[in-house]
Amino acid sequence: MRVFDAQLPTLFGALLAAVIGLCMGSFSSMVLARTEPGDSLGGRSRCPHCTKTLGIVELIPLVSYLVQRGKCRGCGARIALWYPLLELFGAGTFLTGWAWTDAWMPALSLGLVFWAMGVIVIADLRAQMIPDVLTGLLALGALLLHAPDALVSALIAGAVGGGFLGMQWLVSKGRWVGSGDVLLVTALGIFVGRWEYVVVALGLAYMIGAVFAGGLLLSRGSAARHMHIPFGPFLVAGALLTFIAGEQVVIVYAGMM
Repeated sequence: MRVFDAQLPTLFGALLAAVIGLCMGSFSSMVLARTEPGDSLGGRSRCPHCTKTLGIVELIPLVSYLVQRGKCRGCGARIALWYPLLELFGAGTFLTGWAWTDAWMPALSLGLVFWAMGVIVIADLRAQMIPDVLTGLLALGALLLHAPDALVSALIAGAVGGGFLGMQWLVSKGRWVGSGDVLLVTALGIFVGRWEYVVVALGLAYMIGAVFAGGLLLSRGSAARHMHIPFGPFLVAGALLTFIAGEQVVIVYAGMM
């Protein structure tokens, strides 16, 4: 892992990663605000209160919020706190990618993956849907992470994950998992890079989901049986844990066989 120091290239790289992350965080707020059926990512951003079209000076990530003291310049209504928080989250994910690796391109790719995973979790929890644009950006970042000689393995891993959940989607006609989950696990499979890791990630996702569902049953009783629990956050958690410790899990599992 890269350790930040006082050298100019490192400081410049960290600053650039933070700026890119802030911009992606601003983009994520637009994506999350347009998750209703029929919504489009096209068109100018507007104030949700007075529908005033926002100018460039009102769209500078974090800076605009601070300069305007958290209020719309047109109507004076409060700007929701989650806008700057999403921008800070974006900066944090790209800084994490920069801290994780010594190479600039992998740092950007990893930052993009972390950012997309986080926003996907928020979208799935908030609206119980996963925007395709987020899954596509996650898959792009995952592809760019791998060297050319590892791309075939990563694509096979994506196909294994997507095929597994795709069969469940077909058999259940979308009742067990959604089509967004199928696309998500395909992108996550590319991210973890090997079919063995996909197996680990899916196993962890189901285990975490089972623990969460058990907790709901204990706390909510029979009412929990009628609750819809989005699966995307568990898939993301399983992939993240596999990315961090997948090799160790595979070794332990192989030793038990």
